[in-house]
Amino acid sequence: MFIRNFFLFLILLIMFNSCGYSPTFKKSINNNIKIKIIKMSGDNLINSHIKSRLKVYANTTSSSQYNVNVNTNYEKKDLSKDSTGKITNYELKFKAQFDVDLIKLNKKIIIEESFLLNNSNDTFSNNENENFIKRDFANIAAEKLIAQLLLLSTK
Repeated sequence: MFIRNFFLFLILLIMFNSCGYSPTFKKSINNNIKIKIIKMSGDNLINSHIKSRLKVYANTTSSSQYNVNVNTNYEKKDLSKDSTGKITNYELKFKAQFDVDLIKLNKKIIIEESFLLNNSNDTFSNNENENFIKRDFANIAAEKLIAQLLLLSTK
């Protein structure tokens, strides 16, 4: 049984190595843009995630460098309460403003997102969910910024 499984594994290994297989979600970096973050202000958790997402564009070989100032704003508002006065739903709002400078180009890119979050009895779970949503907000903002800069670089 072991020998048969070993040979199956060996055959699959050879097939995947020789057929040009590559991971579907392999990250590729576009070398047409180079991003340098000049200043960040706002929510620290969101800013650190945005910075880590944009870090891969800091050392590209592009000759044109986008200097970016980042300002994020995060709000958590009570949306509804039950009959005892306990909050049942929150609205999470996020806004990121990117001030982009490239030689003679100055552009302001604003990204806004919101999310409705149900409150649970578990405080730890609520905090984890909120931090997960903050990371998603940061990822969305970084991806939209990169898309805008790629559009600018083709003009």
